[in-house]
Amino acid sequence: MEDIKFKIIPSDSYEIFTFSKENKKINIRVYWGSYSWPVFSKYDFKEFENCKDIDEIQNIVNEKIINVIEIKDLSKALGADLEVFNNEESGGGASASIEEYINVSENELSELIDGNVTLREAAENWQDELLVDNGWSNAEICRYFATPVKIQEIKEEKKEFTDYEKITNKVGIKHLTLLDNISNCLFKRTRKKKENLIKDIKEKYTSEDLELLLQYVEKANEKMDKNTPIEEKYDKQISFIKELI
Repeated sequence: MEDIKFKIIPSDSYEIFTFSKENKKINIRVYWGSYSWPVFSKYDFKEFENCKDIDEIQNIVNEKIINVIEIKDLSKALGADLEVFNNEESGGGASASIEEYINVSENELSELIDGNVTLREAAENWQDELLVDNGWSNAEICRYFATPVKIQEIKEEKKEFTDYEKITNKVGIKHLTLLDNISNCLFKRTRKKKENLIKDIKEKYTSEDLELLLQYVEKANEKMDKNTPIEEKYDKQISFIKELI
């Protein structure tokens, strides 16, 4: 079935930074000045794999996202690995404001923690280092999308593709994430973590995913120059994937 490329663009997107100190918490809502939304393949999401056009994808998203949804819940609802959303790039902090504070009084927020800077000012003016220096730790960052969410189709110019390009066009973010995890496991991780990765792969990826990734790395190896150092080739990754199929 032909692939569909698209971007997921929410009407509103923000992050909640949670700083904690003992039993105290401060939640800060952060908006970024710019976003570079990643291009997805329909095969990055289990819910979209059988979709024939962009309208079907949009309809599924409309059903799954009601009002505001946290990214980890969105990835679960759409049948995607959370890591596929990590490619989004944001920058240029637009605003930060305290959303909620727990076991913290208004007087504490008004107390000076460094020179003329209050706890509230440090929290709302991107002075994370100052908060950390005063015993606060950045415990969690949660991202949210708000409706309506637009699915923007990315149409590619029709042309004749080589075998390698045909395979590359089918490879999605989830496949490249898997390849990266395998490479890290083979060259950096312990045997115990390797076993955990194998278990994770068997739970999250199908035999079709592994076959596609195998074709991709085999073709990538073929295209490498004969003088390419052995450590930069995919020989070990190919053997690893073959053992899983």
